[in-house]
Amino acid sequence: METLMEWDKRLRRKPLMVYGARQVGKTYLIKEMFAKRFYPDKSIYVNFKFDDDMRDFINGEGNYKSPTSNAAKIMEHLSLRENRIIDSTTLLIFDEIQEAVPAITSLKDFKENHPEIHVIASGSLVRIKIKREAKRKNEKFFYPVGAVEELTLRPFNFEEYLLNANPILYRRIVEAYQGKEPLDDSAHNIALKYLQDYLLVGAMPESIAIFHETGSYVAARKNLVTIYQDYLNDIDLYGIGREMALRTRELFSNLYVEINRPHSDFRPSLFDDGKKVRDYITPISLLALAEVIYVSKRVKPRVTLPFKQDDGSDYRLYCLDPGFLAYQSGINMADFQSATNMNMGVFFENYIACELASYDIPLYYWRGKNDAEFEFLVKQGQNIYPIDVKKKRGSLASIKGYSSQNTASAFIKVSQNRYGYDEATKTITIPLYSFFLYAKEVDRIDS
Repeated sequence: METLMEWDKRLRRKPLMVYGARQVGKTYLIKEMFAKRFYPDKSIYVNFKFDDDMRDFINGEGNYKSPTSNAAKIMEHLSLRENRIIDSTTLLIFDEIQEAVPAITSLKDFKENHPEIHVIASGSLVRIKIKREAKRKNEKFFYPVGAVEELTLRPFNFEEYLLNANPILYRRIVEAYQGKEPLDDSAHNIALKYLQDYLLVGAMPESIAIFHETGSYVAARKNLVTIYQDYLNDIDLYGIGREMALRTRELFSNLYVEINRPHSDFRPSLFDDGKKVRDYITPISLLALAEVIYVSKRVKPRVTLPFKQDDGSDYRLYCLDPGFLAYQSGINMADFQSATNMNMGVFFENYIACELASYDIPLYYWRGKNDAEFEFLVKQGQNIYPIDVKKKRGSLASIKGYSSQNTASAFIKVSQNRYGYDEATKTITIPLYSFFLYAKEVDRIDS
């Protein structure tokens, strides 16, 4: 919301393209929160998926003879159809814009010839559609490079979840982190419980709303499963062949299998016998473009800035929604809540990946000799910070292994423990529920 407000006030404002996966709240944010507050009775909303007339008009189908990306013609058609004057006080919202590709090209015309018009475009499969259109040899498609601003909307991170669920606890966590002090036992245990709920319920706004309104894990899970199945069904819309669609669906369905093992570089042979990483380059690329998965790259053992991938073939994959991963695991919800007889490392690691991604921090990991590893590497200025997530106590072997080849300003330990600092190993322990505060301190630009 703050980003949209800043964009709206800009003097040299470009059309805004909002990316994001299905059900993360793009339409609600733009239409219900932003437009109703700042453009009451002054916005025109077009959903190209369901608005047959506008889709046909843009694509040159049905009763219309040729496609158009001419901004003036688009506004004239909308003005006549809606009986509305379109001027500098109007906000145009183009939703599911990937269904009318010339409308994407029209954004350049809006920027160059009608900069006074406020335009926001969005869609869940825009990047995939753009990639597909750009590859077509017999059709001209021009993405408006430099003519649009871009915003990627992701599912709720833990900060957003906690702000809605318990703002008093949120303030306590912030105050403790800023003062570099641990929470007392009571607040610490309550905070861990909220985190546990978040990992189980998931990060989709609708599932969270249902849980907050009903207090029912079952109702929230039912909604989550529906969204999860929609994600699987969306793969058929990627515009790829049947075999590649099956492979992409198989990859997404087995993210828990991939993450839930030691030293989990992506190896498709776990769920697809005989297949190699190269066989899954396209599915990885497509799911990452759709913001369904996050890809972490393995850096060279000798770490330098900017971070450099080791050999280009070693990845770790993470699921955009911790609730999806909990569902894939098949773990009974009661057992998941108690978390006494299970290894939560896989869920914690995926959670940290999602937290970093929510702040646009690129994902990298490091591995040395004798299984020494750090799940994530981040930088602040010219300082490198290795992050260990899986274990409850710090791994001295990994610290020694990393230090034998590299220099670290400090090591970050993210765990269920309270905040602390070990001077001997230069290790800062950050509670899982406080990690969002650390993530805000990290450089967001690609390392």
